[in-house]
Amino acid sequence: MAAGNETETAAGTVMGTAGYMSPEQARGEEIDHRSDVFSFGAVLYEMASGARAFHKATVPETLAAIIRDEPADLPDTPLRNVIQHCLEKEPAQRFQSIKDLAFALRSTGLAATTSGSMKPAAPAKRNWLWPMACAASLAAGLLLAPKPGAAPQLAVKEFSIDDDWLTAPTYSPDGKSIAFVKGAGRNRGLMVRTVDGGEPVVIAKDVARPVNNIHFTLFWSRDGGRIYYQSNQGISQVSAAGGESALLFAGVRAAALLPGSDAFVIAQAREGKTRFLVSDPPGSAPKERAGFPEFDGEFGYIAFSPDGSRVCLGIGTGSVFSVAAWPTGPLRKLNVSGSPRRPQWFPDNRTLLITQAVGGRIVRVDVETGSVEPIFVSPDFITSAMLAPGAKSLVFANGIARSRIQEFGADGRPGPMIAPATGVQSIPGWSVDGQSIALSNNFREKASIRTWSAATGDVRTVLTLDNIGMNIRARLSPDNKRIAYNYDRGLWTISVHGGSPIKLLNRETLIGVTWSPDSRWIAFAEGRRVFKVSSQGGAEPVLLFESETVTVRETAWIGDSIFAPSGNDIVRLSADGGKPVKIASPGQVEICGHTADGRTLYVFENVDGARPRVIPIDIASGAIGKAIDLDTDSAVDTVSVHPSGKRFAAMVRTSTYNLYTLEGFAK
Repeated sequence: MAAGNETETAAGTVMGTAGYMSPEQARGEEIDHRSDVFSFGAVLYEMASGARAFHKATVPETLAAIIRDEPADLPDTPLRNVIQHCLEKEPAQRFQSIKDLAFALRSTGLAATTSGSMKPAAPAKRNWLWPMACAASLAAGLLLAPKPGAAPQLAVKEFSIDDDWLTAPTYSPDGKSIAFVKGAGRNRGLMVRTVDGGEPVVIAKDVARPVNNIHFTLFWSRDGGRIYYQSNQGISQVSAAGGESALLFAGVRAAALLPGSDAFVIAQAREGKTRFLVSDPPGSAPKERAGFPEFDGEFGYIAFSPDGSRVCLGIGTGSVFSVAAWPTGPLRKLNVSGSPRRPQWFPDNRTLLITQAVGGRIVRVDVETGSVEPIFVSPDFITSAMLAPGAKSLVFANGIARSRIQEFGADGRPGPMIAPATGVQSIPGWSVDGQSIALSNNFREKASIRTWSAATGDVRTVLTLDNIGMNIRARLSPDNKRIAYNYDRGLWTISVHGGSPIKLLNRETLIGVTWSPDSRWIAFAEGRRVFKVSSQGGAEPVLLFESETVTVRETAWIGDSIFAPSGNDIVRLSADGGKPVKIASPGQVEICGHTADGRTLYVFENVDGARPRVIPIDIASGAIGKAIDLDTDSAVDTVSVHPSGKRFAAMVRTSTYNLYTLEGFAK
C-alpha cells in the first residue's frame, strides 16, 4: 500500500476510511450513530471547501489530526455552523440524530425547500457560496428524502430572508398575516407581511429594542384590526394597516388580552411581587379586579391558555417561567433550560410551545408532567417561535448570534476591536486602573470568562463554563485579584488566575454586578431592586433600593455611595441603605462607568432613531454634559467607560436572524 493512501484498510488497523473516521472510531472505541454524524460532517466539509477536513501525509497522522486538531475555518455562513456541530470531538456535543442534522440543513438558508430554493442571507458574490449551496441542498435532499411508509416529514419554508435582525414573529387571528420586528439598532420597525407573499410593510417605528426584551410583548386584537406591541415608552397600539401609533400604557412591559374578551391584563411589579390590573376597554385606566391574584416575583411576560384556565409568566427579562391556574394559583416553576423565550399555549390548554435559544430548539412542554419534547432543532440560535391559529404550523426566527467588543474614542468615532473572537462577545467592563477588561464569550454551546490586556492586547481565558450563559456580566475587583460574575441563576467569584469558582448566592434574574472600592462587597441588581452581599460569601444579601419603573442593569459604587437609575432620574444612595437622593434627570438611561477621581458619572442612552450615546454627569452639581454619539448604526447593548473618560468599550451586535415557517409537527 502506498504511503498516504487513506482509501485502503491496512491489516490490523481500525476499520474505516481514515479521513472520515470519528475521533472515537480513530481511537478504537465503541461507536454509535453519532460517529456517522461526524463522518457525514467530514463529507460536507469536503463538498463545501474542496479539501478534506483532516488530510495528512499518512494514515497515523490523519488519525491523530482527527483526534486532536480542528479543520481550517470555513466562511462565516449558517452551513459552517452545521458542519462544525457535526465535527465536534465529543459525541454528546454533536447532532444526536441524522434527523436533527437534516432539519438543521434545511434551516441554513442554502438548501432547497418545499417552497423553492432558499436564498442566502448574505450577498452571493463569493466563490465559496456555490459549493456551500450545493452541499447543503444535496445533503438535505439525501437526508430528508421520504421513505416508503415513513411518517410525514417536517417542512421548513423561508418566510422572510434579510441581512438583518428579524424577531418576535406573531400570526394574525385569521392566520393570513405575520407581524414581526425588523432591526436591532436605531433603524428598527414593526413589520407586517401576508403569509401568501408580498413585501413587508412598516407600520410602526417606535419599537423597543429586542436585544433587551427577549420575550417581547407583541400580539393582535381579537378582530385582527390592531396590533399591540412593546414600544420605547411602554405598550403601544397601531392599526394593522399602518398609520399613527398610540401609547396605551406608559412604563408597562407585560400585557395580554384576557381570553374571550378585548380586556387588557397588565402586570404591575413592585417590591418583589406582581399584581394584575385590568384595562377594559383597552387604553382605559387599569383597575384592580376582584379575585385577581398577587404573585411573588416580578414578571415581564404573560401568556394565557386559550380557555383562560392557566397562565404562564416570565420573570423580568430573564429566562425563568412559572405556570399557575388562573386566577387562583399557586405558582409552579417550569424546569426548562437553554434560555427559554416567548411561551405560547397549544389549543389543549396543557402544553406550551417554548423556544430554547441556546441549543436552537423549539420544544413542546407538558405543564402537568414537566416533560420536554423537541419539535425542531437548529445549529444556530432560535430567538422566537409562535404558533399559527389551529397550531398546524408555526413561524420562527433563526440565525447566527454574533457580537463584538468595539472601542470608541472620546469623539465617538469607532476604533479597533477588543479581544476579537468568534461567537458572542458580551458586556465588557473596564478595571478600576484602566489596564484591562473583563468580558464573557459564548461560542458553540459553551461560555467563558476572559480578560483582555490594554497594554499587550492579549486575551486570557480565566474560566470555561459548561453551558452558554446569556447576559453574563464579569467584573474585575478594584484590587484586580478576583472576578465577580452572574451565571446559572447565581452570583460567583473566581481568582483572575483561574481555579475553582465560588458561588456566593442563588438568584433567579441577577444582573448588574458592581464591586465596592475596598473589594469587600458586591452590589447587584435583580429586576428593579438593588442589593449588596459580602464578597466572601456566607451572608444573606441586603436590600438597598427599589427603582421606579426601571429594570436596573448596572450600578456604580463610588466611595460610600451607590448610584442607580430610577425612572428618568439617577439617584445616589448610601451603601448602608437609606433614602435615595436624586442627582440628575437624564431620562431612561443605564449607568456605564465613572472617572477614576469619582467626579463624573457616565450613563448610556438608546433613543429610537438616534445613535447610541454616552452622557457625562457631574456628580457634585448634577449638571448633564454634552452627549457623545457613538458612530454606528448597529445595535449597541452595553458600554463601559474607561476611568479616564476618554475611551469606551461597547458591545455591538452583528447578529442576523431570518424568519421561517414549520409544518408537519402537529400530533
